[in-house]
Amino acid sequence: MEFNTKLGKISIDTNRIINFEYGLPGFENLNKFTLLNPEETKPIMWLASLEDENVALPVLPPNMVRIDYDIYIPEDIIEYLNIEDKEDLVLLSILTIPQNGDITINLAAPILISNKTKKGAQVLIEKSDYNIKHNLNTEIKRSKDLSNSNKDVK
Repeated sequence: MEFNTKLGKISIDTNRIINFEYGLPGFENLNKFTLLNPEETKPIMWLASLEDENVALPVLPPNMVRIDYDIYIPEDIIEYLNIEDKEDLVLLSILTIPQNGDITINLAAPILISNKTKKGAQVLIEKSDYNIKHNLNTEIKRSKDLSNSNKDVK
């Protein structure tokens, strides 16, 4: 199937369509997305709407930025997405990329996608130290420092 997206015209198989039954906050009327991974923006991927060509959200796996990222996923979300194994789950965080200023990453409301069912949902993680705006460079430096300190311990 062919779609116009913010990143241009794409052709994808129907098995790459991710259904967000309830949309995403701010985009509740959009339900069909796909994940794009263009060479020119790697490692940043794009969650692109297949219903509104002007909507594509830059995303990264949160553990790529924060190696100790760990969240509790509510049981009702696991059931809704039909997650039986951790390998079925794709975990992404939305980036904010301003024209001037620092890139931030939302660690408080990750996007969860089932590889098996192709269902997706964005979940607000309650009772955590994660915020919706973490400075990307600060988090990467923190993870490198943490990784280096763990190497020293071994």
